[in-house]
Amino acid sequence: MNESQSALWKAESELPKSGRVHRRSARRDVEAATDVLSGTNDRLTRADELAAPTRAPLDDLRIIIDDHRQYDSTRRILDEWDNLDAAAHRASDLCRALDRWKDWAAGRKVSPRAELLPPSFMHGLEI
Repeated sequence: MNESQSALWKAESELPKSGRVHRRSARRDVEAATDVLSGTNDRLTRADELAAPTRAPLDDLRIIIDDHRQYDSTRRILDEWDNLDAAAHRASDLCRALDRWKDWAAGRKVSPRAELLPPSFMHGLEI
């Protein structure tokens, strides 16, 4: 198919370049390339018709795969949005820790070092 299309394009591009002597042969080349491309398109159409029974289950599988990819992407986004209470709690801990660090940086007296870090950070740490 691609070769036939390329041959037609080449023959069509040569037609305007051909002189008066070669114009008829250039037209014949274009007509021949058009005929070849037409025959190729007919064979391709026939092959598609013959392959349709096999292609239908594959198309169904592609649809299922695409649906699962979309579902997986949606699921990942929803998983990130779930557990908003824990995310809010962690953000609150981080804000409190930032306030403590600001107080410490300003020279104010703060609680012992362990309280400078949010509790969620302290889990599993040994100081």
